[in-house]
Formats: sequence, structure tokens, C-alpha cells
Amino acid sequence: KAKLHVVGGDITTYLLEKSRLVVQPKKERNFHIFYQLLRGADADLRAQLLLDCADVDTYRYTSSSGCTTIEGLDDGESFRHVNDAMELAGFSAEERVGVYSVLVALLFLGSVEFADVEIKNAEGSEISASSTETLQKFCKIAQVDEDIVRRALTQRTMTIVQDKEETVYEIPLKREEAEFARDTLCKQIYGRLFDLIVRRINDGMPLQGESKHFIGILDISGFEYFENNGFEQFLINYCNEKIQQYFIKQIMDSEQQIYHQEGLRWKDVKYTDNFRCLELIEKKAHGVLALLQEQCLLPKGTDKRFTSNLTRVMVTNEKLMLCGKVPKKMKIPGLGGRRFMDDEAFIIRHFAADVCYQSKGWMVKNNDAIHGDLMTMIQSAKEATLTKLFPRSDGADEDDALGRPERGGRSSRYATISVKFQTDLADLMKLLGETESHFIRCVNPNLQMKAGVINRPGVITQLRCSGMLEALRIMQAGFPTRCLFTDLKERYQDIVIPEIAKLNPKLFSEALLVALDLEGGADFQMGLSRVFFRAGKAAAMDDLINGDPTMMEKVASKIGRWLAKKRWKQFIWGVIAMRRLGDRLEELREKKRQLLEEKRRQSEEYQREQERKRREKERLLQEELRRKEEEEQRRREEEERRRKEKLAKKQAREKELARLRSEAEAKADLEEQLQQEKQNFEDMEAELREEIELLEDALREALDDRSRLEMELMESKSNERALVEMTEYAEDEIEKLRDTISNLEEELMTLRTKLRHEEEYHRLEKEGRKQDNIMWEKKYNEMVEIKDEEIERIREESMEEIARLKLEMEELLHEMKRQAELEVERVQLEKEESLRRLEAMAEEQLMVMERSTAKPTKTGYLWRKGPKGAMGKEAWKKFFFVLKSNYLSYYKDNSDLSQPLGVIDLEYCRVYRTPPGSGGKKEKAKDKKFDNCEFEVRSPSHTTYIRCDQERAVSEWIDAITMAKARHLASHQIDLDRVSVSAVKQGLVGGN
Repeated sequence: KAKLHVVGGDITTYLLEKSRLVVQPKKERNFHIFYQLLRGADADLRAQLLLDCADVDTYRYTSSSGCTTIEGLDDGESFRHVNDAMELAGFSAEERVGVYSVLVALLFLGSVEFADVEIKNAEGSEISASSTETLQKFCKIAQVDEDIVRRALTQRTMTIVQDKEETVYEIPLKREEAEFARDTLCKQIYGRLFDLIVRRINDGMPLQGESKHFIGILDISGFEYFENNGFEQFLINYCNEKIQQYFIKQIMDSEQQIYHQEGLRWKDVKYTDNFRCLELIEKKAHGVLALLQEQCLLPKGTDKRFTSNLTRVMVTNEKLMLCGKVPKKMKIPGLGGRRFMDDEAFIIRHFAADVCYQSKGWMVKNNDAIHGDLMTMIQSAKEATLTKLFPRSDGADEDDALGRPERGGRSSRYATISVKFQTDLADLMKLLGETESHFIRCVNPNLQMKAGVINRPGVITQLRCSGMLEALRIMQAGFPTRCLFTDLKERYQDIVIPEIAKLNPKLFSEALLVALDLEGGADFQMGLSRVFFRAGKAAAMDDLINGDPTMMEKVASKIGRWLAKKRWKQFIWGVIAMRRLGDRLEELREKKRQLLEEKRRQSEEYQREQERKRREKERLLQEELRRKEEEEQRRREEEERRRKEKLAKKQAREKELARLRSEAEAKADLEEQLQQEKQNFEDMEAELREEIELLEDALREALDDRSRLEMELMESKSNERALVEMTEYAEDEIEKLRDTISNLEEELMTLRTKLRHEEEYHRLEKEGRKQDNIMWEKKYNEMVEIKDEEIERIREESMEEIARLKLEMEELLHEMKRQAELEVERVQLEKEESLRRLEAMAEEQLMVMERSTAKPTKTGYLWRKGPKGAMGKEAWKKFFFVLKSNYLSYYKDNSDLSQPLGVIDLEYCRVYRTPPGSGGKKEKAKDKKFDNCEFEVRSPSHTTYIRCDQERAVSEWIDAITMAKARHLASHQIDLDRVSVSAVKQGLVGGN
């Protein structure tokens, strides 16, 4: 042990809480270095760092939480300690100033504010006028151009390559996007600065030589939750879950396992395992980390889609709770009285407490990347430390730029924060598994950060959440101190007498402990290779031995008495054991003798019994042979009887077919007579049509005469109109003459007489012609009326005769057709009934003969779905199925195959395999084992459902049924008589 000494050291970082830089929980400060620098820097350093105002409330990163001081902590004095420690670690004055310059630059950059502005009809942002001076200080410290910084903070460029031509677009950033880009850049700078300092410290502790021994101190943040829990709290609590699982296995499992291995009397202590919680987080493809990584790799992945997928896929894990299903009275950290949608937040039931995590911003925090313009801007900085943090590497990974080895072998595309953290944590757990670990549990006594104040409920809660209560219960009931028998003897054999030192290690250890008045079972227990002590008993034993010089003399005397007693007890128990063993051996010998005698007596009876059984077996075999011969004889007689019956039925069927043929011929003759009668009716109808045509011709001639007479009447009427016109003209002339007479009084008397004669003549002539016209018109009208009456009479008589003949012909045709249809229908029904009866009888006999004579193709027990019972459920029953020829029969069992419970004719059936899960949601769980083990036999009128015990049997039965149908079709020719009967049947049903 004196040869071991420290030869080097190394520091490894696993998770830096970079989000604390930009956002701090209430009543908590930012990283202490900012407050120490502002309050501890001297005037020269402040001038170099442009710190005109060293008030922490001036900068947003140090004042946003409202907590700037810690009671009892002097930030100025702490800064001097930090500065001295950096100098001791090998940082030069210029390097220390460079580190402080980067920290001050972060304060300046974090205090830059933005204002909304409209750029080309789009929302954008610009640096507010009040932040101009702060921005100029940042640019001066970082030694970067101010215009480049303004453009990088308020816009980003996007390059699109199309047809080998690059097009660059400038996209303005909204105010929120600009603030986020600023904070992301600050976190990147701080994270790289932290890694750089750690690397420099590691360089100052080089490993001298090679050594396989090391002492590791793991300092991790405890389980935490706040009012708003995000990605950082999730990773910290995930790390605590892994450490808790290791603690459980190391303390709980290992401790109790060694008790069982050593054979101690021990009752196991039950504890809570967090395996399901880690499965929820780490499960491949479906865990929280896997689903988050999946969304980060998608082009349009979102936080809501990640949360929605998680709550949908892992809803069966009891460690995941949906926010919408939390009882109102249940208080969960991070949830409070708020209600989140299932795509906004989720709850994980950790070993310590149930915590609600809001998923907003997880993808951005997981990627933790800055856009290209910011990277170009920060790489253009000429400040020495920033140049080391952001070197101008040609596509190299940022880990390589900082000199850090890439763990996990992943490319930078997939190296998100969660992937890196999970890989580092796996390496850590592997390292812990290869070492012997000791745990130091830190308990926060109060939230006020005051000495001497203990919040007992809070302390108990912390102990319960960390699993310490179960560990304390094991330590209290167990044996925390243990020592090998050889080590214990080696330690104390020099101070005891030689007689005791010669004892074997186990006996020496037990004798020494008993001599020191330690009670076995209560103070210690003896294992197989070591002794286990209660807490403090090993130290008490050392105190007893080293405290009293005369103790070993007393111990020697006690050991002598104890050994004497032990040996005497061993002798007594040995004698008792020998006696008991002898008695037991004598009992066994007596039992053996009895068994041999019983075996000898039973051997003759056994031989006789065997001979009797042999004779009985021979008798039974002979009876079985006789019975089979009698059955064979009966079968032959039955076959002969069936053959004769079949022959007789065939002859009867032929006679019936002959009778049906004769009836069909008679029906054909009857149809021919009906056709002849129909032709006669058609001839009579043609004659009547000719008579009707003659009458119609005579009617047309009468109508022509009437038209001619009407034309003559029209001519006479036209002559009368001419006479009226002449009369009117004469009257006009008379008026003229009267005027002339009045003028010529000398000629009045002479002409008056002449005029009267002329007027009288005209009057007489007019009256005579008018009378003649009236007489002619009267005669013509009388002649026309006589002709019309005669024509009407002839037409009425003809129509009455035609109607009478038509009515008689229709009644005759209707009566003959009705009688013919009745006769045809009667004959058809008789033939169909006879054919059906004959076919049914023939098919039944053929089926019976085929079933009885054919050899079984396949047999076995199958399940058949029966009808619905009293409860409305279909029951499956097991029957013995036999496949013979083209028939599938089923029996109650295979003992009696004489009368089947049912027969399925496979000639018109089809066989289908039932698809799995066809029962739907109501399918019982116990029937799921028969998936792919069912098939259906479908006929035109019924479907039979059959189930096998194995999936392979389904294919065998389906193949057997298919082969049976194929053999049946190949071996049976179609009966010509049956074809004739079918043809006759088809003619009767569908004939003209």
C-alpha cells in the first residue's frame, strides 16, 4: 500500500447545463464566474474588458432571475481564488485575460435587444438603437466587423443550386428568431470555452507511466424539477435514473446476493426497480430519445409530432402518463393547475417523483446548432481565444477542432445532444460496472440555505426518493462488515497461543468470536468463506483485543473450554448419529429382506397371471378374427344385395325414361294439333279480312257518288248567284231609265207600258227558274239520304258480323290455349316430380354404396362449429371425421362408425382456409390460438366451419379433400340416361 501514489488525473464532462446561461430558474443565479468577474476585477482589468459599469443588474444574463447575491459568499474574494487557480493550472496572464474577454463578450452580446421591422413586405428585425453601444463593445472585444455582426444576427442566407447554378437568398429573421439565434450562439461560445478550460487542466495533469489503478469521483446533479421542466431537466433526471438503477443493483442486489451465496440466514428486503422508466426513455425506435432523434432527422419534424408519437406509441408503459388523464386532486411538478394537450407535454413517473415535461423547443435544444452566417461571423473574429474556440477548419467536426475524441463513432449529422449524452452515459455506466463503487448521498437540509435548520419532511422525502430507506433497512438488518477466514486468522494468530493458531481458519475465526462473547446470529454469522459482522461489531472486537493486554489469556482459556465443549458435543452428536445411522441401516436391511421375500412369492403368481393374460389375449384375437370374417361375409352379402337393387333400380329407371319419352312424343303430337288449329284460325281470319276489304270498297264508291252529287249542287248554287247579280244590274238600269223618263216627259207614257211588260216578264221568268231549282234540290237531298241510309245499314251489319266472328274466334282460341297450357303444366309437373324422385333415389343409393364400399382416405378428430345455444353463442364440438371417396362424414367417436351424425357431399362444395382474426373484436382470447387452424366447406346451401388443433393439419385436410374430388371426377363417367333425363327436364321447363 505504501508503494501506491498519484501519477496523473483526468476530467471528463458529460452534460453542461448551457441553458442556465440564457435562462435561470427563480431564486437561482447564472454561472458564478460572471458575478465573480464583475465584482472582483480590478480597475486595469475592467479597462481592458471595457467594463464601464460593473453592476450585475446592467446585464440581462445576470439579472433576469432576480437573484444576484448569495448570503455568506464574497464574489470578489472568490474571483481572486479563481484567478490564482487558473494561474496554478498553467494559464498565462494573456490567456486568463482572453478567457475573461470571452465572458464579458457574452454579457455584452446577451444584452443586445431587437426591434420589429418590415423588410420587403415581410416581418423582420433590427438591432434597437439603445443596444448600439453594447453591440459596439462586443465587436471591439471580439475584434469583428460591426456590419457583419448586424447582418448575421438579423438575417440568414440560403443557397439553392439549380442546373449547376447557385442562387443566394437573404431571409430576414423575426425578432423572436433573432433572439433565439443570439442565445444559441452564446451557449455555443460558453460550451466551447468550458471544454477548452477542461482540456487545459487535463494537459496540466499528464499521466506519468502506465497504471491500471484509479480513483474516480463522479459529481452529478441531483434529481430536479421546477415549475417549467424542459429538455435539460429531462437529461439530468435520465442520468439520475441510470445512477439509481446502478445503485439498486450495487447495494440491493449485490448485498443480498452475497448473503445467499454464503449461506446466511437472510430474509430478502423488497425494493422498487426503475427498469420500466428506463425502458420508456431508452427503448429502440419507440423510446423518448429514439422518437426525438427521429424528428430531428426529418426535414419537417416538430415538437408536437414528437410528443404525439410518444404518447401514442408508449401509452402502454405505466411510467408514461398523459396530461389529460391526471386527476384534478393529483399534484405533479411542472403541471400545477394547467392543462396541456397530449402533443404539448407528457408526464414521466420517475423513481423520485412524477414530473411533467413541456416539449416546446426540444428539437432546437437537441440540435443545438447555429446557422451558417453566425458561424462565419464568429470565425471571422480575431480575438485570440475565440480563434481557438472557432478555428477555420475545412469541414472538420467541431469535436476534432477542440481536440476532443469522438465517442460513439457517429458522424456530426447524427451527433445531437441526446445522442452524445446517451453515448457518454453508456460509457460511464460501463466504467462504473468495472469498478468498486462507494456512494455519497447529498441531502439538502432546507431550502433557505441556512446552517443548523433541518426540514424533516423534506429530508425524509429526499431519502425515500433516492432509495436510501431500503438501503438503510438492508444495512440495519444485514452484515455490512465482512472478513475472510484466512485474513482474520492472519491478523490475530500471532497474539494467541500456538495450539489455537494451528486451528483451521474457519474454526479459528468462530472460536475467537465466541471467546470474545459475540453472539452468533445476532452479532455475526459464519458464511462459507468469510465471517459477516453487524455494524460496529468488528471495531468492538478490535477494541476488546487491543484495549486489555490480558484479554488474550482470557480468550485462550475461553477458547480451550469452547473447543472442549465443541469436541465433546461433536463426539456426543457423532455417537448419536452413529446409533441413528445403525438403526436406520438395520431398518433398511429388514425392508430389503421383506421385499425380496415378497418378490419371490409374487414371481410364481406373476408367471401364472402372465400365462392367463396370454391365453385371454389369444382368445380375444380369435374372437376378433371370427367377428371380422362374419362382418366380411355380411359385407359381401350386403354388396350383392345392393348390386341387385341397383340393377333393379336401373331397369326401373330405364322403363320410366321410356315412359317419359312416349309422353314427350304425345306432348309433341298435341303441340302439332294445336299448331294446325292455330293455322285454321289464321285462315278464317284472312277470309274475314277479305270480306271487310270488299265492304270497305263499296263504302268508298258510295262516298264517291255522294261527293259527285255535292259538286253538282255547288254548280247550281253558283248559277243562282249569277242570276242575282243580273237582277241587281237590271234594277240599276231601271233606275237610269226612270231618270231618263223624268227628263223626257214626252217619251214617258210610251215607254211606261213597255216597261211594265218587261218587268212582268222578268218577274215571271225569275219565279219559274227559282221553283225549278227548289224542286231539283229537294229530289237530290232525298236521293242522298236514301243512299246514306243504305250504306250505314250495310256497314253496321258488316261490323256486327265481324265483331261476332272475332269474339267467337277469340273465345275458341283462348279455351284451346288454356286447355293446352293446363295439359302441358300437368305433364311437366309429373315429369319433374318423377325425375326428382328417381334422381334422389339414385343419388342416395350411389352415395350410400360409395360411402360403404370406399376406403377412408383420411381420418382424425376435428372441431366443428355447431348451432347457437341457449346463450346465443356458437359452440365448437369435437367429432371423428372420415373422408371416403367424395363424402366427408363425422361421428361421435371412432368406436362406432356404422351410423354417421352427418355427411357432406363434396361434389358441389368448395374448401377455403379461414383467414386469421376473422372473429373481429369480439373474438375470445382463448380462440386466438386457433388462428390459421380453421377451414370452411361451402356448398350452395350451407357452410360448415371446421377447426384443427395444428396449423399443419389444415393444409393436410384441404389437400386430401381436393385430391378426393379430383379422383371422383376422373373415375365416374356421366350417365347418358341421366343426360337424357336432364335434357327432357330442360325441354319441359323451357320449351316453346
